Amino acid sequence: MATLKAAIDVLSGKADSLAKTKALALLPKPSAGAFVVAAAADIKLPADPNSPLAAVVKNLGAVGVQAGEAEGTMFLHASGLADAAESAVKIRQFVQGLIAFGQMMLMDRQDLPQLGEKVTVGGTENVVQVDAAVPTESLIAIVKHIVEQRKKMAAQKQAASKAAGTE
Repeated sequence: MATLKAAIDVLSGKADSLAKTKALALLPKPSAGAFVVAAAADIKLPADPNSPLAAVVKNLGAVGVQAGEAEGTMFLHASGLADAAESAVKIRQFVQGLIAFGQMMLMDRQDLPQLGEKVTVGGTENVVQVDAAVPTESLIAIVKHIVEQRKKMAAQKQAASKAAGTE
């Protein structure tokens, strides 16, 4: 909230810059081709105790992200600050699990790149870092594949609903 208020002060001319906010310390220096550069500090998420995602993310207090495209490659650089080293380990493991799940979804398509080979998850102590670099054409092929799969699933669901309604 403090960062938002400081940003409003800059936009309204009451302050010169955001230089004194916590979020700027996490804001990565933009790389060539970056089209998204963002940071957030003092993250407070309402955590549903039944949600595995909320259980992981609630321990993340600050993040910095940049994404873009340079020389035919889409990139993502993200870093987060967890409340403790143990939390950072669990967040890293969660991200690695998401990557593995994504790879499993694409296993049947040998013509699509394996994203897990293009993503690194690391960090030390309570820092989590995720870096990815994927050829733009490969990412477009993966997105097209996912869209096709979703359309097929929706058509199958609709056909099953119709069949159930006619019986």
